[in-house]
Amino acid sequence: NVGHRAMNDVLAMNQLLFKFDIEEIKKLASEPKCVLKADIGGPWMAGFQEKKQLAIGHGFRWNPNEKIWSKSARVSEANGSYPFPVSVI
Repeated sequence: NVGHRAMNDVLAMNQLLFKFDIEEIKKLASEPKCVLKADIGGPWMAGFQEKKQLAIGHGFRWNPNEKIWSKSARVSEANGSYPFPVSVI
């Protein structure tokens, strides 16, 4: 019965390998990472709630220790088109 479960894993992996370009996956996996900071201002600023929701939608999370909105990303994402200023920290 254990062999049967292993066969399902092999079939699933086979489907993934044919669905995606393995060379592109290897390239993305080896790309350097960084931490991005979203510069959206503070709650006292006009439009903050909208900018906060945009930041959340782009994967940023509040870091209460640093008191910043940040996310881990690939270095190439630092030049992405965000609807707010972003900096690498």
